[in-house]
Amino acid sequence: MNRTIAHARRALLAVIVAVAALAGVIAQAPQAAAEDGYRYWAYYQWDGSKWAYAQKAADGLTPADGTVEGWRFAQATSNTPRVPRAAGDFNQICADVQPAEGKKRVAVVIDQGTPEDAPSPADKPNGEVQGTCVLIESDATGAAVLDKVAPVRKEKLTCGIDGYPADGCGGAVQINSTPVDATLPLTVQNPVGVSQDFVPGNGSPQATNQPTSATGPIVVGAVIVVALAGGALLLTRRNKKTQV
Repeated sequence: MNRTIAHARRALLAVIVAVAALAGVIAQAPQAAAEDGYRYWAYYQWDGSKWAYAQKAADGLTPADGTVEGWRFAQATSNTPRVPRAAGDFNQICADVQPAEGKKRVAVVIDQGTPEDAPSPADKPNGEVQGTCVLIESDATGAAVLDKVAPVRKEKLTCGIDGYPADGCGGAVQINSTPVDATLPLTVQNPVGVSQDFVPGNGSPQATNQPTSATGPIVVGAVIVVALAGGALLLTRRNKKTQV
């Protein structure tokens, strides 16, 4: 009996020691360290299949005709970019804009990011990814293209686009993990730099049944001539009957 109790005690002690050792290993395991990051507007270009960081600042880069520029506001590190949540589809964004001599077409995709990325609860992103086609001079920089799309707040960096966020610029943040962003549909805006006659939605003038100012008098005059001719014929017939 005593041997059985002693054996059970030794077994229990062994289990306790093993659990304690495992707890010590877990406690000493390195925890995922927070990374230094920033909350800012990042500048991207679409390479045909994905977004990539622009190789230069927007004021030092001159996009070619057919380029797609992207802007995304987010908390991010240099190792974990947060790209616009929609593809840079030039054909979709600039479908209704024709090439023009001395100018180029540049598609601009703007993503204000998520509420979690906002600097404060008062800053509310619009919740969509907007695409705008810009028809602009061929030598225009990426910064000039963006200026055509929306008001830009600058403090050496691009700090706010279209009023978002209201203040602040490139604030430092601690990032524990990078969320996986869900893809959003692209909301195409009216193009910029083109004649309003060609803006989608305005449409071309619709034909009506009303005569134009040029044809109206002609039609009325023709009716009067026909009426006079008919009256003259009737009068001639009456005169012949009277003479008989």
